[in-house]
Amino acid sequence: MGSVFYLFALIMAPIERELGLSRAQSSLAFSLALLAEGLLAYPVGRLIDQGHERVVMAGGSMLLGVCLLLHSTVTTLAGFCGGDAALPRRCGAIAFFSAKKCAAAWGLRAAWARAGRARK
Repeated sequence: MGSVFYLFALIMAPIERELGLSRAQSSLAFSLALLAEGLLAYPVGRLIDQGHERVVMAGGSMLLGVCLLLHSTVTTLAGFCGGDAALPRRCGAIAFFSAKKCAAAWGLRAAWARAGRARK
C-alpha cells in the first residue's frame, strides 16, 4: 500500500528523462493524483463502510496491476497525469486508511462472531 504511494518518487526521474518533462510537470501529475484521491475518498469509504471492503481491496489491487501496465505505455504529459491519477492507490482503493478500515472491520466481525452476536 505504502509502496504504491512511494513508487512515484522512484519512477519520477526516469519518467522525466523518457518523456522530457520538467520537475514541475511531473509534480503536476502527483498533485492531480492527490486531488483525485481526495475526490474519490468518500465513495470508496462508503463502499467499505457498507461491508464491501474485500471487494474494494481486491478490485483495487487488480486494477493497480492493469494501471501500472498501461502506465508503462504513456508517451505524453497528459497521459502521464491521467495514468497517475487513475492508479487505485490514488482513489483510495488500496490506500493505508482503507487497509486499516478493512482490518478493523474483519477484527470486529470476528469478535462479534466469538461473542455470538451478529452485526446489525
